[in-house]
Amino acid sequence: MSINKWILIGPVSPPITGPGVKNRNLIRELRKRSIDIKVLNTLKSLSDIIMNITEIFIGTIINRAPFFIILSVSTRGRYIFLPFIYLMNILGETRSILIPMGGSLDIDIEQLFSPLRKFYIKTLQEMDRIYPETEDLTSNIKKLVEKDGTVKKLYNFKRRPSKNPTEAKNYYLPYLKIVYLGRIKRSKGIIELIEAANILERKGVNFRLDFYGGFLFKDNFQKLFLSEIQNNDNIKYLGIIEPKAIPETLKNYHVFVFPSKRTRGEGFPGVIIDAFFSGLPVITSSAWKYRKEIILEGLNGFTYTSEDYKDLANKIAVLAKNRELLRKMSKKTWELSIDYDADIVVDGLLKELKSIKWI
Repeated sequence: MSINKWILIGPVSPPITGPGVKNRNLIRELRKRSIDIKVLNTLKSLSDIIMNITEIFIGTIINRAPFFIILSVSTRGRYIFLPFIYLMNILGETRSILIPMGGSLDIDIEQLFSPLRKFYIKTLQEMDRIYPETEDLTSNIKKLVEKDGTVKKLYNFKRRPSKNPTEAKNYYLPYLKIVYLGRIKRSKGIIELIEAANILERKGVNFRLDFYGGFLFKDNFQKLFLSEIQNNDNIKYLGIIEPKAIPETLKNYHVFVFPSKRTRGEGFPGVIIDAFFSGLPVITSSAWKYRKEIILEGLNGFTYTSEDYKDLANKIAVLAKNRELLRKMSKKTWELSIDYDADIVVDGLLKELKSIKWI
């Protein structure tokens, strides 16, 4: 495929981060489609980043060669690299798109003081496209940018398994198998999930709750977490899963819980797609701002009131006691997950970029 010189600027895993995994998946899918894309990995050392930026500058100034830049970063990365994009626009025929990681681009911009806010909005207006992860965020950013056709939703995505995991799932085990996968820290609602599990135990609900994930470096929450789960034999901490093992691990569960208390920052987490692709209905906190277009109540999940562990326990108990509802929701979850398959999302992205002569 004959294309222009593409450069992706953003974090690329390892180490494992949500944005890093998403960018790794995007690069992999683009290269599968014969697109040669250079990567400026912001997880690398500062010296590597400076060297790569210098190469881009030299190529633009000396060769007057147009670069096509995909800026795929979270809040901090946008503050750092949007001025770089602005400068590149001045120096040469640079074209760019923004894939804002997370769900806070609109709030980040609104909270800037006026002159800086105007600068960032002007830079966004000069981009070819901005691709937020959800419809609501897309609508909010459109109001800020005020440029028709620039802002378009682009769902988070992964490669969907070819085999339907719900066909081999046993929904009628004596106990409900519940899983949490993600960073284990207080703001993720971990304590509330443990409290909900304690309520379920006292009520005689049969379940198993397994936690997977890592802790923040030098975070004293690890000690508290391990102490709390010792009091309930139905709760286990099973360490960190390698990314390749996630599908095989999750398919053995019935329900995924996403108890995050963060009211900003959560766009469309990739771990939700992992759950969907494993046929797991998701029980999520109401703190997740963009959940309503992704979690369809009673179809592929439930929402409970944030920090209300009694409500969370009740939502889990519904599926523990009604296995036929669990079975139906699991199968519907798998059916609806097709929208987040890499082939659909990435092919749609390339079709649109072709229409604006990126390809």
